[in-house]
Amino acid sequence: MPSTAESDTESDQTQVPSGSVKPNYGVIIGVRRARAMTASLVMAGAFIAMVTRLAGDGVRVGSFFSNDVDATEQKHLLDKYNSISGGLTALISKPLDLLLSVLTPVVFLCIATKFSTHHENRRGYIVMLAIGAVGYLINTSFSALNVQVVPGAVYPRITFSDLAVEKVYDSTQALDSDGFVTTTISSRFRENTTSNSILNTILRNLFIDTEEVPTFCNGSDWKESPYKPVFARYGFPTRSWQQHVLSEAPEPTGVLKIPMNSDSNLLSDKNLPMSVPIATNLVIYSIFVSKSILRWWKLDEEQWWFPSVSKPVRLAEYFNLTTHSPRNASFVRNAHKLIVDYFKKAGNASTTDDLANIKFTRVNLSEKIVFDALTIEIPTRKYGERRDNSSRANPFNQSLVDYSASYYMCNPKVCMMPNAEEYKYTANGEQTDRTTIYPRVQALAICLNKWGDEDMVLDFADDNLAHLFQSCKQYSQNSMMVVSIGKRIVGDSLEASEDSFWRTVGQAVNARMVYSLTVGRLSWTSEDLAQSYGAECGNPDGCYGIQFQLEKTQNSSTNDRLFISNGSIPINSINPLCMGGTGGGNNSRYIYEFGTKWKALVSTLEETREAASQTEFVNAQYVLPRNFKAVDPYLASREYTYENKWMFCNKFVDEHLNHIEKNHLYIEDSLQPAYTAGLFFIFQNAVVLTELPPGAALNSEISLAFSGNYQKMYLQASIPSKSVLLSIIGCGIMIIGGIVLLTRGKYCERALLEHGTLTTAAEAVTNQTKFPPLMVRVRLQNCTTGQLILPDALLVEKLVLVDANDKTQLFAVQENSIITVEPVIEPDSADNKCTDA
Repeated sequence: MPSTAESDTESDQTQVPSGSVKPNYGVIIGVRRARAMTASLVMAGAFIAMVTRLAGDGVRVGSFFSNDVDATEQKHLLDKYNSISGGLTALISKPLDLLLSVLTPVVFLCIATKFSTHHENRRGYIVMLAIGAVGYLINTSFSALNVQVVPGAVYPRITFSDLAVEKVYDSTQALDSDGFVTTTISSRFRENTTSNSILNTILRNLFIDTEEVPTFCNGSDWKESPYKPVFARYGFPTRSWQQHVLSEAPEPTGVLKIPMNSDSNLLSDKNLPMSVPIATNLVIYSIFVSKSILRWWKLDEEQWWFPSVSKPVRLAEYFNLTTHSPRNASFVRNAHKLIVDYFKKAGNASTTDDLANIKFTRVNLSEKIVFDALTIEIPTRKYGERRDNSSRANPFNQSLVDYSASYYMCNPKVCMMPNAEEYKYTANGEQTDRTTIYPRVQALAICLNKWGDEDMVLDFADDNLAHLFQSCKQYSQNSMMVVSIGKRIVGDSLEASEDSFWRTVGQAVNARMVYSLTVGRLSWTSEDLAQSYGAECGNPDGCYGIQFQLEKTQNSSTNDRLFISNGSIPINSINPLCMGGTGGGNNSRYIYEFGTKWKALVSTLEETREAASQTEFVNAQYVLPRNFKAVDPYLASREYTYENKWMFCNKFVDEHLNHIEKNHLYIEDSLQPAYTAGLFFIFQNAVVLTELPPGAALNSEISLAFSGNYQKMYLQASIPSKSVLLSIIGCGIMIIGGIVLLTRGKYCERALLEHGTLTTAAEAVTNQTKFPPLMVRVRLQNCTTGQLILPDALLVEKLVLVDANDKTQLFAVQENSIITVEPVIEPDSADNKCTDA
């Protein structure tokens, strides 16, 4: 661009300086394209790299353990790091702001050259807005930079509180549309069905409150009910987790069932589901507890004679369960013979009945909790009389009406059998004392003998009141015995009576009581729970114990587990079987079970009944149609219920039967209540722990929410993703500006040459905001010699301004005429002239 010389003319308002300058210099303006491109790329690339590294989860800048820093200290830490992040934001933002301030004017100059040279004020506003907008986008990310506390890996730590310390609805046993119970006829409600619900056992009222059924019968000659109120009682506390433990009976791991009337020689010991020593102990316990619970034997039959008491005696050897004789005998054969011979001596028991059997069962309740059981099912003789004694195959018939009281022993769905007495032997050997064998589950401690094993040994030198002659060095800490007793009336059929007057009342054919006695060994293997979960043990007494995985609750995605330490299992609250005896002369003794202090886990009525105790006798037993092979359809019809009006239906019988059935206050099959109650007992002080998400713990894939857990907490600096996106857009715009200068730099120089004026030349030399030296190179060139001069080496010597509308009017600014205070000058004053500041 050519330079201009000062005008030789003078205006009326100003004095033209003397002398003139020959216009022989031009102004060369060049855009620093490479520098602009490089600066924008380097700055934008570095900035994008930083913000993307801080995006999302960000960068961890510090850490601490959750149990070491409280909430106040966490706040101080956050304040410290957030102040650092604020300084970092300012440090990074300033270079970007500087680059924008020098890049944007030049980009605008190149894009709108003509506009920029002729409309300075508007250009300035637009450039200022552009710098602000792009700066906002770029700085958004670092302005949003913050430091937060985020959780890291869990360090599992088991403490004492981890090792020692919802309402349930049942739709399967709802009443029918007539308000009657629905469980009495269908065989699927038998307790021995596969996957039997825990709500279909005597444990029902542990989960569901006592339920009442509307009374259908209204007749009675009694003023008050002859039946005592019955309810269930449990020997362990109610816990919310119990509904998620064994809600259905698990499939047995192994079963060996031997009918009492069969030949046991066909069976091998290999068929046993448990080891022979465990099975041996179960057989011995069953012999002694049978006497204690059933009381069916005379005194001379319920005690065992030991000819010599000079040394300890292993009962397995005494009962010929270890030394097999004859040679081809096996443990199974000897055990079968021992039990059958013993029950043959019992009054009223029938070992030849097809329902009499011996069953060995193993149930794996978990990987480390096992229940080994011996169940003896023994029926009584059949109730009623034969109408025709000409053949032993003819049936026995028992009417279900009490003729002496002239009332039915039934309601429309279930009956009681009259005159179904239970007896025990008296002291003088007569079976005349009536009794009631109540359903119950009881626990016994297992003694470890002087050799440290569980084999029952009699040591007559060891006369301890707790166990008398049983050798008992200590109680087993990982096993216990559970004994349960139940009963049910089973028969071939329920039929309508042929009596015309009692036509609506049924009779039972070949009905007999079947007692179910289970003697089981509940055992568990303890483990180092801390090691199992890769946890630190914070309990001074160690972290050995047992665990049990609960069933998943509805809509739950986590697995809860029961945890209990060895020391919190209440094994020392139960007692072992007590073996007493009397002198037999010549250094011999008679030994029998005597005075055992049973621990009742489940029982009925208002008081706890031990094995030998008696309560008020009730001269009736429950008759459930589902336990008969066939039921007369007439007895289950609506005609039977409604058309005959049940004129003799007794209100108190109805209430009693409905209460017993609806709340399941009985045991039919004794196996499931035994292991379930035993499991509830050993875990009564257990803690429920929730499983953590996979990978949450430091040293284990699976861990639990122990109360002693602590976490590695991280101070994490991060920027929200949206803020990062805005900054990337801003940086993109900045890079585009660099590209514009790179590609249009030459065009910009030509456009300035075309549209530039002396004002433009003056701005190029003096206005570094519009022509920033970092992006624009300005030089003066001698038009004759080509010499280049940098503006930094020049000063303004003279200044002449021209009126924008009348270019003939020149305004020369006098040297040293900077006015700091505007003077008040009259228009016609003689002093109307510039004065020195």
